Amino acid sequence: MQSSSTRKSSWSYNGTTITEKDLDDLKIEYQAMQTPEWSVIKETKNLKVYRKHGNKLFTFKSYMYFDGIPTEVVYALSCDLKVRQLWDPVYIQVKDVERLDEEADVIYTQLRSPKPVTNRDSCLLRVTKMKKNEDKSTKQFDNKTFIVFMRTTSHEKCPVTPQFVRVTAPVHAYYIEPTKNGCCMFVLSEHDLGGYIPQFVINLIASRSPVQWYTSVADVSNKVYNNIKKDMITIDQYKSNQDDVSSIISKQGGFNTFIKSKL
Repeated sequence: MQSSSTRKSSWSYNGTTITEKDLDDLKIEYQAMQTPEWSVIKETKNLKVYRKHGNKLFTFKSYMYFDGIPTEVVYALSCDLKVRQLWDPVYIQVKDVERLDEEADVIYTQLRSPKPVTNRDSCLLRVTKMKKNEDKSTKQFDNKTFIVFMRTTSHEKCPVTPQFVRVTAPVHAYYIEPTKNGCCMFVLSEHDLGGYIPQFVINLIASRSPVQWYTSVADVSNKVYNNIKKDMITIDQYKSNQDDVSSIISKQGGFNTFIKSKL
């Protein structure tokens, strides 16, 4: 994964394009919070979920706050789909289909739907960028922001099958940024779920899924991070150490391998 200091204007595959402007617009949407076209549908202490008005697609955004958890842990558990498949029962199968460059790849996912709705699948162009922040006030061992932007594409290794309904996603994206108390994960999602789904099921998914997912991510993140802290140097030691946390973890077999060992 390259640092976002290396600027590239666009990434394309098979007629699908993600641009640097898409990534910039994601940050703008993250910073905008509530605007007239969005309404709050769920709010708890560490979670706020919005749904967009006047859009035929299933469109929502969520702000999820994780106290005391570094961005790298939340990123690995949420965005590395092979790691996520270990703990998230929604994922039936995930595949890394094709690596395009250091920042872009094509992925395939199979997702479990609530009964009696048919299971869904998706083929996505994904761009992942990471940047180190200048703000040193965040009290954690790591000061990185992660940007993950996905958009539906097609690939010969991901044919449409009758066992699954293919989801179309103009946007499915994550913006994970450090805060003074941990980190915030912003999720922006716009989907055509395909096929027929009763409206009451869509409303149920919209109101319950973000809460259930946040709870799961928070629980597994705390479990993983507490185990990591047992094995690693302290935060204060890290701040005086020249090694990057990823480098420290890589000495133990790679960050994602290390995360898996802590689940």
